Amino acid sequence: MAIARVGTGSGDNTAGGVTSLTIPYTPSATGNLLALMGSFGGSGLGAVTVADNTSTSWTVRSASGPTFGDIAIVAYRENIPSGITSVTLTFGVTAFGHATVEEFSGVATSSSQDGAAVTATAASPASTLGSGNLTATGTTDLILAAAGADDSANTAWTTTLGSFTEIINVGDSNSSHPTQTAFQIASGSTGPFALTWTYTPGSSDMESVLVAFLAAGAGAPTINTQPQPVTVYQGQAAVFTISATTSGGALSYQWKQNGSNVGTNSSTLTITPTTLSDNGTSITCSVSDSNGTTVSSAALLTVIATAVTAWLRA
Repeated sequence: MAIARVGTGSGDNTAGGVTSLTIPYTPSATGNLLALMGSFGGSGLGAVTVADNTSTSWTVRSASGPTFGDIAIVAYRENIPSGITSVTLTFGVTAFGHATVEEFSGVATSSSQDGAAVTATAASPASTLGSGNLTATGTTDLILAAAGADDSANTAWTTTLGSFTEIINVGDSNSSHPTQTAFQIASGSTGPFALTWTYTPGSSDMESVLVAFLAAGAGAPTINTQPQPVTVYQGQAAVFTISATTSGGALSYQWKQNGSNVGTNSSTLTITPTTLSDNGTSITCSVSDSNGTTVSSAALLTVIATAVTAWLRA
């Protein structure tokens, strides 16, 4: 199922300062990803919490400006239930800024974040900020990006977005907070994904955060090279290998010999020394990633008795 943007809550301008901000939003369906994206400023802003009217189970990824402590934020809740009607941010001090609520279908319903968030900051005076590179493990990831600038100019951002789609682009209107947010749905690429944020007044801290999310049912690992049959003499090592490509997340391997676990978490299995009891056994490998598991075809292990063993058995 492909990821799609299926809803958005209107951007909110907290001009004048507030200690909490509630954005009304009713999702279109259960099971989707709900994200809040924006940036905020405030003296000693510190931590920001996010919750909806049904739960506080939100994950917050943010970056803080090095001089003034303003933040860029991407917060999210996966596999959303019914009954949500609003999302609320709570600040430790009076804050000001912009945010939207974004809804995406087709995102994994558990462990959806693909790797660590990528954050970047630049101290005042700054007019550009490199976001840093975000490299995904899935090729159909959702990438969310947010940036802020602590500046008093009411000027539009001039970031070259490339394959990203802009959501917010606002300056310091009515003593608020310059904010830019964007998203991208990858198409056959793991990146790296990056932006160079540009806010031309250039007398501000700048901060940004990028977060990637895996697609739901993106499949399972693809096995490129199956284990092959191996024939060895008794006492020699039997080596089996497999090659696979992830559909999302890191690969893990579980080898089996006649259905029993053997070996280590590796793309190579070595059985040494082989014995005659290994003869005729079936070797398989289960390869797993964050989306599922693919089991290899079976490879036959043949162990030939040495001349001495054959004479003794005769």
